[in-house]
Amino acid sequence: MQEDPHYPSRWTVLTVFIVLFMMIAGVFAWAFYFNFGTLVMRSDGPFRLQVRGENYDCTTTCEVSLPPGDYDALVQKQGYFDETLRFFMPRWQTVEAEVSFRLIPYVETLDSLEDLPDQDAASYELERSGEEWTLLDLNNERDVTLFLSLQDPQIDNGGDVISVLDQERVFFVDKNTGRKQRRFGEEVVVEHVDVSPEGKRSLLFVEAEDQKQVWIWFHESNELQPLSWYADPEFVKWDPSSDYKLFVVSDQIQPQGGAGTLFDEVLESAQIVENPLALLHVNLDTRKADEVFRFSEESEKPTSLELRQGRLFMIFAERAQEVVFRKLNQTSL
Repeated sequence: MQEDPHYPSRWTVLTVFIVLFMMIAGVFAWAFYFNFGTLVMRSDGPFRLQVRGENYDCTTTCEVSLPPGDYDALVQKQGYFDETLRFFMPRWQTVEAEVSFRLIPYVETLDSLEDLPDQDAASYELERSGEEWTLLDLNNERDVTLFLSLQDPQIDNGGDVISVLDQERVFFVDKNTGRKQRRFGEEVVVEHVDVSPEGKRSLLFVEAEDQKQVWIWFHESNELQPLSWYADPEFVKWDPSSDYKLFVVSDQIQPQGGAGTLFDEVLESAQIVENPLALLHVNLDTRKADEVFRFSEESEKPTSLELRQGRLFMIFAERAQEVVFRKLNQTSL
């Protein structure tokens, strides 16, 4: 005798459907509500944040929920360079970041070289008496230190550091103590010295091992860092407001060394390989550069860069242009 087929009860079917529904709901809840972390981006004013293809207009803070993973966030503000943040978002955690925007400089043309401000007044000078040379602090009217047997000394200073270059030798002097130190031996020919605004670093344009080179001397740690490129001192100047940024006319850069050097990274970061004639703002710490101004023709190349009263000027044959880091009247993103 054949038995009747067994069918699950309505309660059993209902229970199965409830369990399936809860499982599916749990998957959706996990994917869309719980499997997230939070990005908190801050700045000192309105900005735009772009991440995962979505744009967010922010006041001073933006909070964005993101699933776990690696991200590149683009942060923008009108009149400033774009900033990119690369980060990993962990599950259920918060990643906080603060952006300091860098003003995009612009160029103002002076009609005549006569409109240039005066050269900076000297803060120090060397006074000769026989074979002795006294380094004088003109602002405080005092003697700093004494030198012997100088011929044609050149002085530069920044912060607490004074450099004295003479007969292809360089001495660094502490303005407070008068302590002086000669750097490098006879095998190094020092051609030019440029002390950074706060006196933390000095650019040294030297000839060593039959090659012209640019070195950076770190005064606080007494360390030396050779750069992988050389340029004429007339075309390399410190940013007046920074001890780790330079202005360089790229057409003057000569690579020193093989591929993968700072020279290559600078050119690649500024995206000027197709037209190398430009004024670059080089960050020595990040090995990146921003293009400030591009010269369209060879005839437009400046004859030099000059710092006058904390301002940077590109000098041409009959005119000058100032590179201005002054905020424009911009309120929108």
